[in-house]
Amino acid sequence: EMHQVTEVPTPEMIFQKIHPEDLMLYKNSFEESRSVLSQWSVEYRFLINDKTFWFQLKANPEKSADGGVLWYGNIQDITDQIEYMNGMGQVVFDLSHVLRGPVTRLLGLSKLIEEETVESKNMQEYIKFVKDQVNQLETFTRVLNENYQNKLNSITEKSGRPIDDSHYFVSKENIG
Repeated sequence: EMHQVTEVPTPEMIFQKIHPEDLMLYKNSFEESRSVLSQWSVEYRFLINDKTFWFQLKANPEKSADGGVLWYGNIQDITDQIEYMNGMGQVVFDLSHVLRGPVTRLLGLSKLIEEETVESKNMQEYIKFVKDQVNQLETFTRVLNENYQNKLNSITEKSGRPIDDSHYFVSKENIG
């Protein structure tokens, strides 16, 4: 299936619409690449119709006959990958902080039970504590599953564009 690109972002457009917090990174990486004629590689946010997208730019500079610099490169939309990585960061946080709390408390309780003779009265308190912790774990894992499934569905729905959403360009020096 062919996808028609109505407006391929040129480096000049990128410079005008780049997220303000990424502008210095963009400029500095460009200047460094241009000064030593090394590959230019930068990830930055791009503002399109009040939405933020992430792009990765890779370009190779080449001195032209007239003394300028000619750039050959690729711009790729990496928004979905960034959202995926952010989602994975949330998974890691949830697993390391939220799930570990009840598990750690249960391990502590099991060690306490192993080390002492438990009276019937105390055993009832321990059983109640275990049930509370198990219920917390069950509720959290259910909510966690729903949240991650919703995030996955959201990313899947938005990726109705080609898998390789890259744009290639050739441009003269004035792109930074």
